[in-house]
Amino acid sequence: MNKIHLFFAALMVMTGVVACKEEPIEPDGPEQSTALKVLAIDPTSAPVGEKVVITGENFGSNPMGIKVTFGEAAAQLVTLSETSMTVIVPKGEGDVEVYVSKGEEKAGPLAFTYEYVEVPPVPAKPVVLWIDAEANFYRLRTKSNIKGFLDMAQENGFNAFVVDVKPVQGDVLYNSSFLPKCTYLAGHTVERDWDYLQFFLDEAHKRNMRVTVSTTIMTMGLPQSQTGPGYQEYPDSEYDINYWDDKFCIEYLPEGLVDIRESRAWDVFAFLNPVLPEVHDYVIRMVTELVTNYDFDGYILDYCRYMNMNSDFSEASKKAFEEYAGVTCTDFPNDIYSFAEGVTDKTQFTPEKYYNQWVEWRASVIQGYVKDIRETIKSIKPEVDIEYWAAAWWPLPHTGQNWTSYTYSNYSYWWKSANYPSTGFAEYLDIFQLGAYYDTVSDVTNAITRAKTITKGVCDVFGTISAASTVIDMEKACYTCLKNSDGLMVFELSHIINNRAWSKIKAGVKKAEEELGIVREY
Repeated sequence: MNKIHLFFAALMVMTGVVACKEEPIEPDGPEQSTALKVLAIDPTSAPVGEKVVITGENFGSNPMGIKVTFGEAAAQLVTLSETSMTVIVPKGEGDVEVYVSKGEEKAGPLAFTYEYVEVPPVPAKPVVLWIDAEANFYRLRTKSNIKGFLDMAQENGFNAFVVDVKPVQGDVLYNSSFLPKCTYLAGHTVERDWDYLQFFLDEAHKRNMRVTVSTTIMTMGLPQSQTGPGYQEYPDSEYDINYWDDKFCIEYLPEGLVDIRESRAWDVFAFLNPVLPEVHDYVIRMVTELVTNYDFDGYILDYCRYMNMNSDFSEASKKAFEEYAGVTCTDFPNDIYSFAEGVTDKTQFTPEKYYNQWVEWRASVIQGYVKDIRETIKSIKPEVDIEYWAAAWWPLPHTGQNWTSYTYSNYSYWWKSANYPSTGFAEYLDIFQLGAYYDTVSDVTNAITRAKTITKGVCDVFGTISAASTVIDMEKACYTCLKNSDGLMVFELSHIINNRAWSKIKAGVKKAEEELGIVREY
């Protein structure tokens, strides 16, 4: 083979090698990016709390991995997809830059402008000071003293009062045309030629402070001191011992049937018998006179109940119960409960066949009073709030107080009859003052939660605490009540003074109001 042939052979071999080599494959399109990217925000201007949409690329599907900031403020994520997200505009103002972060990646900025929207101020919740008549009878004997304590209360966060004008003794601290005036109470004599209630109302309203009037409903005397209309004659009143003599509760005790006025137990007051028409008429007359003659903001029913389970066992109650239950008591009061031989404790009785129906009936009697008082007040001054105080340790079958909604029935107790839930009276209230008189804040918190549940939102619930406790964290308790309920009530003025609790109450109120967005000066 000559040189020419060798050249062509080599050329053919080289060409074949090249021809057999694999050609590179061109991609179908441009390479896909996985980088986080933001494109737009819509709208570009909005107020705090509004929703805006951010569009972009590679947002992912894990909301926990996404962070959106408006300036320094983090926004709440509402919806998320690969290319779009909805967020709520956080607090801020002016022009800010919006960034989206995912892991180590950060995309932006997007320009955003806050719109100013005038927000109405958050209304202050009632912070109520209860002024007990008996405890403060001598302390508030002068006009100047009343003014001074009103100022003191206002300076320490209170903006409302409960003024007790008919203590358990039964006579009154206002001008009545038929009820005896209280001049002696708690060992002191105070004569006034001016109207205590009217002066209190005038001065409180000058300070833009809300006033609720409190009267005991069923009490007419103190067995311990033998004072009050149940024990005394009052020349200027038709309601004294001569009128009330046969209208008090009869208690069923181990020793038999006893007029409640004869009891000397520390925890017993002289209760009228609610079932009597004369008692009902008196209550309505008292309420009518008060709401007609005085301009107050609320009326609270105190001691609108039975004293205890031991009352009332009069013939009038026996008859009313038989009509209600459709039964005949052949061995009254042992049809209701009985005492074993030798028992001396009045609480150690044995429930008998009609006990559950008896509990239901008594609750229906108290429900009727709350309903009738509401109708009376609203017919005269619809703007007046109907309020009620009761202890937080519900249920209270021994007193007849079923302060739940009458639609609430999710509870089970051995004494509960089928119709007992229907005796609830929360529907007839505007405000329920929950007596959470505990020594721990956790107990107060639990009581508020339960009260809201069983009243079912048909009335406001105020958390109320006692300043008599030297154990509870008063600041935290006030904060908890105001933060978690519709208002705070502190019982009562003398306890605050004795335990030097003013500053603690003020601190708790201010902390709660700051968190709630309430701004007021005091």
